[in-house]
Amino acid sequence: IQAEEQTKNLSAKEMLLTPGLWIVWVIMLATNGIECVCGNWCSTYLVETKGFTGGQGALTMTCYYVGLTLGRCLSGALASKVKTWNRIYISCGILAVALIMLLLPGGTVLSVAGVFLVGLGNSSIYPNFIYLTPYNFGKDISQAVMGSQVAFAFTGVMLFPPLFGLFVQMGGIFSFPLFMTVLF
Repeated sequence: IQAEEQTKNLSAKEMLLTPGLWIVWVIMLATNGIECVCGNWCSTYLVETKGFTGGQGALTMTCYYVGLTLGRCLSGALASKVKTWNRIYISCGILAVALIMLLLPGGTVLSVAGVFLVGLGNSSIYPNFIYLTPYNFGKDISQAVMGSQVAFAFTGVMLFPPLFGLFVQMGGIFSFPLFMTVLF
């Protein structure tokens, strides 16, 4: 029988003093913010700024969710072949290209491809950072750290879609790719 590994609970102060943790919190906020802002607002952006019909906007969002699903599946399938940090870097590169595509003036194909690539690129950042928690912070505090990461991720889910809604009221929906780029 193997001995259970000892886990340690951390206070909020101890978490704040854990080297590198605040950076991961920001990443959790941002990646989940990107995911939800895109899911909630992208169709409106496409209809109001790119000339899509409502049906085309909805269909494009299907492409976004296919990209998310495919990205998470590919990340899992490549887990034994591609190092975790390399999967994160590849995902960030795909997401950067996608955001550039959305920033460019362009037609339907460029926009649909950009939206698909936002899903594909952003999809594996969160789960790969969660996977890295014991390696980045140690197994003894990984449960506490992981709980805080998930809390920050869902704070991003809760915070950024309505925050972007305020931006839309103040300046218009055209700021959608800019907002996403800031989160990136």
